[in-house]
Amino acid sequence: MALHLNLEKKDLSRYLQGSGWIDSNETVSHVSKAGDGNMNLTLRVQTNSRQFILKQSRPWVEKYPHIEAPQDRILTEACFYEIASRNFHLKKHMPNMIHLDQENRIMMLEDLGNCPDLTTVYHDQTLQTTQLDQLLTFLDHLYATSVSSNENKLHNREMRTLNHFHIFVFPFEPHNGLNLDQHCHGLSRIASHVCSNEPLKKKIADYGKRYLADGDTLLHGDFFPGSWLQSENHMYVIDPEFCFLGPKEFDVGILQAHLLLAKHPVHIMADILEKLRHHHLISHHVESFCGIEMLRRLLGVAQLPLSLNLEEREYRIELAMEMILSE
Repeated sequence: MALHLNLEKKDLSRYLQGSGWIDSNETVSHVSKAGDGNMNLTLRVQTNSRQFILKQSRPWVEKYPHIEAPQDRILTEACFYEIASRNFHLKKHMPNMIHLDQENRIMMLEDLGNCPDLTTVYHDQTLQTTQLDQLLTFLDHLYATSVSSNENKLHNREMRTLNHFHIFVFPFEPHNGLNLDQHCHGLSRIASHVCSNEPLKKKIADYGKRYLADGDTLLHGDFFPGSWLQSENHMYVIDPEFCFLGPKEFDVGILQAHLLLAKHPVHIMADILEKLRHHHLISHHVESFCGIEMLRRLLGVAQLPLSLNLEEREYRIELAMEMILSE
């Protein structure tokens, strides 16, 4: 039976000493939740000599325990970290993986310190050019990384199936039970029009199939501000548990969607494509993935801390629909 971590210092000391991850004379002095991640239990652990992060994937989504999730996702994430550790340009933008307990799906990671994530961009704090450049450099080197398409872990099919449902299906079901008016009064009315648009839903379903199809390019899989950390002048990328081998346009579309939700101007999409032009991205695929991500974040379960009123949300919903249907 798998061990489930908790915040008890004695239990953590016993586990870490038993695993050989800390010395017998080293004990846990403080433990707390690290960040507001959705998928996994993530703990910041301080001993009498150092500090690190423990991350465990359990058979459910940590933020939504009623939603089942593939427990092996931490093993796929570990595979991503191993690949990144062999590439200087990726490694410098990610924490180091120190240990992995495959049986209990627990990972020990370097603690980057009190680095805030970039969800502040949703509150009118524009992503700086230098920050965006670092993120695009990360994607540039990630897409150039050679990986074996036969690496089964990196296909990450179970996590893709879970993500596919919440991105491409559930938000567009007419009777999904979501009360969107609790996030912004009047949003449910707009959602009903989106859910009744059959040509739109067909396009979204087509891109859902594209997402599920195996590819040969390694993607982060969840490239949004909650996965970006800022440390002084340096950007870090974390939480690649949704990584997979697929279309590079997906990551770029997710990036663009969140910048548009954070009130960045539409022309930033062209700027991003220009900086990644040597990867020969298909622009209308990027735009479609971008539009779908905008819709699912506005109309689905995984809501964001957006500073948008109803009119601003409706504008972005209409823009997203136009991007998906304009192909």
